[in-house]
Amino acid sequence: SDLILYMSVGMGLLKTLEINPGSGFGSAMFLGIAWATNIGGKLTPSGSVPNMVAIALAESAGHPIGYLQWVLANLVFTALQTTAMLLILRTLFTEEDRKMKINTEAVKAELAKLGPFSKGEWAACVALAVALICWTLPDIVPIILDDPKHPLSVWLATRLNWGVVEIGRAHV
Repeated sequence: SDLILYMSVGMGLLKTLEINPGSGFGSAMFLGIAWATNIGGKLTPSGSVPNMVAIALAESAGHPIGYLQWVLANLVFTALQTTAMLLILRTLFTEEDRKMKINTEAVKAELAKLGPFSKGEWAACVALAVALICWTLPDIVPIILDDPKHPLSVWLATRLNWGVVEIGRAHV
């Protein structure tokens, strides 16, 4: 789903910049999009279904994993994968690609056509921000209160799970 969205944006970008999709730049961009959606999906629990399954299995075995704990555990690996991806993608650039000049005026003109954020776009940004806050609160509050058994910590951990937050976010 994300892949299709980003591929269509990539096609529009290549058209705006008048770059052949089969060029080294185009190939690197499309391969990079495919890899990045895969790499990025592993970073957060909500990034892909297998992450949620792994977390549920760990919890059923008595090893609960918090949202922030998952992100921190995967951050280094994600950074390494991203670095390797960028190094590999650089090899696809031809000499012609390296000398290419980007028409920044065309990009600015396209951005101007988009205009300011709509109410719906702002609502989507707010929904994502609220979801991120709600996903991380059960991990952060016990640290701030220095007590995982504090009533607020317990309430957040039992009532504000990722599934509830995701359902709320999906309805916005």
